[in-house]
Amino acid sequence: MNNFIVAIIILAVVIVFSVINSIYICSVCDDITALIDQNKLDEAKKLWEEKKDYISYFVRDAEIDVVSSEAEAIGSDTPIEDGEAVGMRFREAIGEIKDTEEFSLTNIF
Repeated sequence: MNNFIVAIIILAVVIVFSVINSIYICSVCDDITALIDQNKLDEAKKLWEEKKDYISYFVRDAEIDVVSSEAEAIGSDTPIEDGEAVGMRFREAIGEIKDTEEFSLTNIF
């Protein structure tokens, strides 16, 4: 019986930490998306660079690489019309991470 109780406690801890992690990553993605929507691409890039290391522990490397390459495309020398296209691709890549990390039973197991 003690093993069952310990197993239930461990499962509860895993579920709680998965929920907290999901909420945090989705919040960061929402913040980045909001900055992109306000055409603050440099600030969105800076926020991505700050949070990238943490997010990379939980998200596949391929998705991290896509977002990082889109973030690198953002620069002060980017023309306005190209900046909008880069911003949209950056937004879509961040959206992929958010969709992957939204809380579900698949994320727990």
